[in-house]
Amino acid sequence: MPSKAHLFTTSISQSLSSALIRFNALIFTGLLWGLSNAWGAGLTIPDNGSVATARGGASVSGINDPTAGFLNPSLLSRQSGLRLSYNHNLILSHIHFTRTPSVIPDPYDYEQDPEFSAGEIGVGSAQNQTPLFPINGTLAMSYQLESGTTLGFSIYGPNSGGASQYPMQGSQRYMMTEFSGLLGFVGASVAHGGDHWGIGTTLQLASMLNMNYKMVVDGTSSSTINPNVSSLDVEAEIDVSAPSEFTAIIGGWYRITDHLEIAASGRILPIHFKASGDVKVDNTPNITRFPSDSLAIEGGDASFNFTLPQTARLGLRYFEADDQGEELFDVELAVVYERWSEMDELKINLEGYVMALSADLQDVVIAKKWRDTLSARLGGSRQVHPDLKIHLGAFVEQGATPRQYANIDFPSYDRFGVASGLSYQVISSIELVVGYLHIFEHQVTVDESEGKIFQQRPIAPCPERCGMNETGQSYSGAPANAGVHRVSFQSFTLGMNASF
Repeated sequence: MPSKAHLFTTSISQSLSSALIRFNALIFTGLLWGLSNAWGAGLTIPDNGSVATARGGASVSGINDPTAGFLNPSLLSRQSGLRLSYNHNLILSHIHFTRTPSVIPDPYDYEQDPEFSAGEIGVGSAQNQTPLFPINGTLAMSYQLESGTTLGFSIYGPNSGGASQYPMQGSQRYMMTEFSGLLGFVGASVAHGGDHWGIGTTLQLASMLNMNYKMVVDGTSSSTINPNVSSLDVEAEIDVSAPSEFTAIIGGWYRITDHLEIAASGRILPIHFKASGDVKVDNTPNITRFPSDSLAIEGGDASFNFTLPQTARLGLRYFEADDQGEELFDVELAVVYERWSEMDELKINLEGYVMALSADLQDVVIAKKWRDTLSARLGGSRQVHPDLKIHLGAFVEQGATPRQYANIDFPSYDRFGVASGLSYQVISSIELVVGYLHIFEHQVTVDESEGKIFQQRPIAPCPERCGMNETGQSYSGAPANAGVHRVSFQSFTLGMNASF
């Protein structure tokens, strides 16, 4: 007759196998636990999981909870029994933009709008009006079978700021006015190893349930450039989603000596989202006053491609343990590489006829020119009491965005961060974790003569040499990103780890 342990093991194995088959049904559940609107590490905050955050993202080798399933699945091989982990982050995204006064003459007739005067629209400073993003969590579990193989399951969203909103008449209006999105990952893991080694993999289903992007565009049909405001300014909105895509994370660790180990992991398959959905336009307050029915778009459609790239993570860790093998202290140096150079531009294919403007929509191209990123992270943990552990960490990271292409939508400039946290063993099977991470980004200043993010003119893109900057390069519309970009992030994290 099978033992109770054998029956429990069989039940767990069958449940996880069933979960693999029913991935699509789990996406909705996954998004309840982890939602975000930014795309990928390098453009996110290191790292998902409370302990990983408190260690400054030094999490390739030193994680001993089920969040290892998406950080380095091989680490699950050394986690015995049944383990559960829930982590929740509160993220503050402080994004400020001060626009440089344009040298392009402003032809707008401000007398026609007595509510406004020159210097009130499209100039000055603006900032994210919704900096707090309270819904960012991870749920993970693992169970080690009698054979020594460990199975895992994880649900999470990217660790980043949430929905952003800016003033409609602000200086950033031609870059973005509002952004929100839902992106989630559901993963099933398997890992195996011995006393001095381990390997593992996680198969993930990534889903872009929704992405909504709004910006002011100049709806003029003439070649006149309006650097700050146009009488035909409208707010364009795209609302898209993408089919779910598979990806995979692999990892391994090896203990070199009794006190030193090396580990590596990474996303080996890029995620190619093919998003499609609706496009619509609306009046801008007190500037355009088209009847709502005339703003309807006949045959409106929007689509674009977006890629989350391959990544590679390498960690070297030194640790000390007591006679029972319980770690007392460790410090890890990690290096993380992300292949963001795949994102050269965001080309939004638009279809439809706008009655109010008597014109067909033209495709919108937002230059990105992102580059590969590399970060170095140093962090560790120390047992200061049988029930209390402290975590410290710091990191430096290259930005994905070249200075000339600075934008408020996905700000990723050279940055550094510092982190700290505590783990407290409430009872023998329950651990609580609190942590704090502060990220400082390098201030970026873009001169109008070198700005590469231009005002969009979807009805009448400027013909050749409609305007030129000081280097003689022709451009379409006014550079919208000329000015000073300042960014910082704060993350407050709370986690609970349970082991049985």
